[in-house]
Amino acid sequence: MPYISLESLIDTLLASRPWEKCVSINKLSRDLKLTPTALGLLLSRLGTSVKVNGDCVKITNVLDLVITAVRQGVPEKTLVKYIDWRVFEEFAARALAEAGYETYRNISVRARGVSFELDVIGVKEPLVLVVECKHWQPKYTSPSRLREIVSQHLARLNKLTLMWRSLEGVKLRRGLKAVPVILVVREYSIPRVVEGAAIVPVSKLKGFLQEIDELVYGNILKAFTLE
Repeated sequence: MPYISLESLIDTLLASRPWEKCVSINKLSRDLKLTPTALGLLLSRLGTSVKVNGDCVKITNVLDLVITAVRQGVPEKTLVKYIDWRVFEEFAARALAEAGYETYRNISVRARGVSFELDVIGVKEPLVLVVECKHWQPKYTSPSRLREIVSQHLARLNKLTLMWRSLEGVKLRRGLKAVPVILVVREYSIPRVVEGAAIVPVSKLKGFLQEIDELVYGNILKAFTLE
């Protein structure tokens, strides 16, 4: 099946870290046992996430490559081992900023003997989107595991309602509504909302942000009021 060759290509590309250096197309052809023409056709399926210049191929955007690969049937387990939390956080912060949110990353919350970390916060009054960035691996596909992840995130937001004043440099005020969001790679076979928390694939984040008001004020998502 064609996607098997595409999976091998992406696996080889990501292992070579071609966002740092060029990878030779001739070498890829030999390693994958593909003709240059067949390799070129596979690379064309990756769109603007890769750039070809002569014998050199580079990944221009790792996350765009992952989204494209998932849509074309490449298993997530092939991809997530090459993506670290920084890629997710950067993508989330960028999407929030483009949607008009003031964004903050790697936020430490410490007060009253309690401490926890938040990946990304986006503030556009009266909403505060609190984003947990998760690698989506097979072990997360069970309903019980997903509920556990959601429960932990909701517990952090519940604490945030009382501890938000301890966040240095984050512009918050009493009365704002904190909304739980979990960002994942996986694009299918997952609930959209679990216990009031939004489960959002990276490919759907921008669309989700466009309908956030409807989801919050329609009582589809939970909103924690800062006290």
